[in-house]
Amino acid sequence: MKTRNKVKQKYRIESYLLSVADKVLTPMPVRTRHYIATIVGAVLYYFIPIRKKIVFKNLKIAFPESNPQWRRKITFKNYIYFAKIFFDFFPIYNISSERFNKWVINLDSEVVKKAIQSGKGAIIIIFHFGNWEALGEWFARSEYDFGAIARKLKNPAAEKIISETRGRHGMRFFSMRESSITILKFLRGNSILGSVADQNAGRRGIYIKYFNQWSSSFRGPAVFTLRQKCPLIAGTCMLNKNGKYMIHLEDISTSVPEDIKKSPAEYLTQYYTKYFEKLIREHPEQYFWFHRRWKSKLSERYNH
Repeated sequence: MKTRNKVKQKYRIESYLLSVADKVLTPMPVRTRHYIATIVGAVLYYFIPIRKKIVFKNLKIAFPESNPQWRRKITFKNYIYFAKIFFDFFPIYNISSERFNKWVINLDSEVVKKAIQSGKGAIIIIFHFGNWEALGEWFARSEYDFGAIARKLKNPAAEKIISETRGRHGMRFFSMRESSITILKFLRGNSILGSVADQNAGRRGIYIKYFNQWSSSFRGPAVFTLRQKCPLIAGTCMLNKNGKYMIHLEDISTSVPEDIKKSPAEYLTQYYTKYFEKLIREHPEQYFWFHRRWKSKLSERYNH
């Protein structure tokens, strides 16, 4: 009973803080918001180092040639960067489209227009790299029929706040357990599906190389692309020195060589993963190193 009450209290505090963040951060100028986020990120790094060991460990795995000094530097920048991302969450969805379009700029909008001309919809592959929230919101505000696969929060009240905020401009959501029939039907309406595809997929995932490590990855994006025969686009939304977000979209080839030993889904997943890995190596401070990407081991697949 005490544990349940503690959980409820925790949920109430989380929901309250989200509501306050919405009211305080949305009207705040970007420079002011990012200045405060820099201070908060530094305080978290030095005094409340949530998942700091995980970040440091992941950097060591991804960059084995790096030294501890470099890893500490990137970890510190990582805290600062994601403090800014958190502070920008509500403004991204709540500000006017005029302000949004001056702040979030798509450098490759023609890639989307070309993809939609196929009439088969399109899948946007996204990693936890840059600001994926701003990327999805750009599609929703650009009047595309856009949907995203998202995992629900454990806190029902917080989930309600977040989902209502994200859906303000018509973005649709599909749960992680949504049937493939529902998603394929959505794509067949010439819609765009956004899928964040770099989380650990556990025992049911397919194993591909990511930073030279066997990594359990979700097969869904590749499977949907191959079934629907629709365009596949890699999307990033990077924060520049001026505090603006720059969207870059890259058309990913879905052509699978006939002589490959892997399955087509494995080949395609490995292909787009290499694309993102290259970019992450160039901007490691903007990647979400906080999750346990290499939690599942290849050996587990054969031991169960």
